[in-house]
Amino acid sequence: MKALVLSGGAGTRLRPITHTSAEQLVPVADKAVLFHGLESIADAGITQVGMIVGDTFSVGGVTDLVDVVRGSRPDAPVLLTQVPDPRAFGLAEPGPDGQVIGLEEKPQQPKSVHDAVRAIEPYRRGESESIHARIVGPVVIGAGTEVRDSYVGPFTSVAEDCRIVDSEAEYSNVLRDASIEGVARVESSLIGRHVAVTPAPSVPRAHRLVRGDTAA
Repeated sequence: MKALVLSGGAGTRLRPITHTSAEQLVPVADKAVLFHGLESIADAGITQVGMIVGDTFSVGGVTDLVDVVRGSRPDAPVLLTQVPDPRAFGLAEPGPDGQVIGLEEKPQQPKSVHDAVRAIEPYRRGESESIHARIVGPVVIGAGTEVRDSYVGPFTSVAEDCRIVDSEAEYSNVLRDASIEGVARVESSLIGRHVAVTPAPSVPRAHRLVRGDTAA
């Protein structure tokens, strides 16, 4: 058995990160996306791999899928996953027997929307909480990273040598040597290497007035 890996396109939706790094080399959970797929393939016992453009990230590996393929011998297996907003992806339409009968690329009016996923509300820290730092997994935090007086929520990956101070972050990917300080909340974001995220400085304001008599 051979594996075919979709190893990355232009990465236009990840710019400006992909101006200086290939899409498939952007780290997720402190490891390049491409390596996650290759390691899953190796764990399944596959030693011959082909690679083309367009990347795939499979959570939990592909061993179970490979076992099914070996047993049923389909012409071409397709691995699908649910997403919160299918408008940013190719949408496959499976038939009653599980075979794909249609494919729509980035539909503006998708046939199915996963209401259960959209209904999930992120955790929000109360004003009275006095914990030094709170981390709610699944989370990956790299070596040498400081998290202080902050909340790091689920599905967040923070690379090595980062700083998160007096801030909140969740559903985000923070790359090496980046910092988030004094920011009320960062979510669903990609923070590049050596980037400092801070609050906007307050702008001094002055008023110059000429008002008539008895004006309110």
